[in-house]
Amino acid sequence: MRVTQNMMYRQTLDALAGAQTRLTRQQDALSSGVSLRQAADDPAAMSQVTRNDDRLMQLERLDRNLQGLEGRYALIEHELDNVTDRLHRGRELMLSGANETNSAEIVSMLAEQLRGLGEDVQRYASARDSQGRYLFGGASDSVPPFEAGSSGSLYLGGSTAREIPVGEGFTLPDGLPGDAVFLSGPGGDLFALFDDLADILEAPKSAQRAAAIDEGLLRLDAALEGVLTHRAVLGGNMERVETEQARIA
Repeated sequence: MRVTQNMMYRQTLDALAGAQTRLTRQQDALSSGVSLRQAADDPAAMSQVTRNDDRLMQLERLDRNLQGLEGRYALIEHELDNVTDRLHRGRELMLSGANETNSAEIVSMLAEQLRGLGEDVQRYASARDSQGRYLFGGASDSVPPFEAGSSGSLYLGGSTAREIPVGEGFTLPDGLPGDAVFLSGPGGDLFALFDDLADILEAPKSAQRAAAIDEGLLRLDAALEGVLTHRAVLGGNMERVETEQARIA
């Protein structure tokens, strides 16, 4: 094919236009800090950008999950600390009530305080987060986890907590099932415990009463040990949250 001067002229213009387009893109990238606006600019680089965007979105989701767990764990920690305080206070009241020189009025006052501690523990066990979800309801946290039955407290929550993704193939529970904390621990039913202790104090003074007080103190110690065990599990999960947050950051 014969190359005419006109054809050479058009090729030169096309080359100049292409160079101008590339120059404009480079100048735009320098001024805006954005080097890729469409796949045609650099298909391989744009593919990497897309993968990075997907990964960033995934990390942001995980970070939101971790923030939610962090807040929920803090609330659970607070309630467990409250329960621990009430168990310590219950022990103090039982030791005071063991004094044989106490008047009937003093014994009655101590028993009333013990029953009040039990009411406190029931309130802590039914605590909720800012979304109205029960902290100790396990995976069924939309309904009150406990209900009074004819033979003791009934647990209506889930036997396991909801598992929340916090990493690749890695989840953490969003709480502690309430039956394990308040009903089936080494101290037995925590709601009934304080009423039982109050009944012991109000019993007539005798050797049997003294033995029952000792047994009550052992129940309190066992209950405290059980709550502290759950508290340690929660602490381990809180440390994992911090570790994953640092990794994502």
